[in-house]
Amino acid sequence: MLTGSPSTPDETDAPRPVDPGPHPGASSAELSARMSRLRRRDNRPEIAVRRLLHAGGLRYRVAYRIPGQRRRTIDIAIPRCKLAVYLDGCFWHGCPEHMHLPKANAEWWVAKLAMNQARDAASTAQLRGLGWTVLRFWEHEPPDRVAAAVLEAVRASHPPQPLAQLTARVDSAIGPSRTLMHGRLRVPHHDVASESLLPLATISSSRTFHHPG
Repeated sequence: MLTGSPSTPDETDAPRPVDPGPHPGASSAELSARMSRLRRRDNRPEIAVRRLLHAGGLRYRVAYRIPGQRRRTIDIAIPRCKLAVYLDGCFWHGCPEHMHLPKANAEWWVAKLAMNQARDAASTAQLRGLGWTVLRFWEHEPPDRVAAAVLEAVRASHPPQPLAQLTARVDSAIGPSRTLMHGRLRVPHHDVASESLLPLATISSSRTFHHPG
């Protein structure tokens, strides 16, 4: 799964981190302003990926609540195929390449990031237990590659149906008269399992339709 796999939290039975409590306060006004600009959602990488997914024809939900949770959400969710996508911020989630701990209150930040990573692991484990596929990426990854991986996962979750299965579904939708109802028109049904399809019969309505060719 591209380079998104390293951001997948470790789901081993590690000791649960202790909540560090409220932040003790920034060491300077400049640092406080810089930290306030670190958006946890709707940031540039996330919006870029969402735009690419939408352009690719995918419809999704943003900040979708994890089933059974009141506060934890999924960054980008495709509920119809149970696919959860996370774009983990390099600072807030502890990216090994780009995360740099602030020098001030370093002990508090170590505890805080450890708790964030433990929460990520718990969310991933809960979703997988509910049958969801979870994809996690770092925000520094190229948006086009992230979007391509997500679209591929969506396609993989909807494999082509075998002919026998498709035929069974069609047969269950038709009546004894072997006709399908489309609004007020009655369209003669063709047996999809036959070796050759019969020409489309003329539909009795205000207009006449013929099989092309």
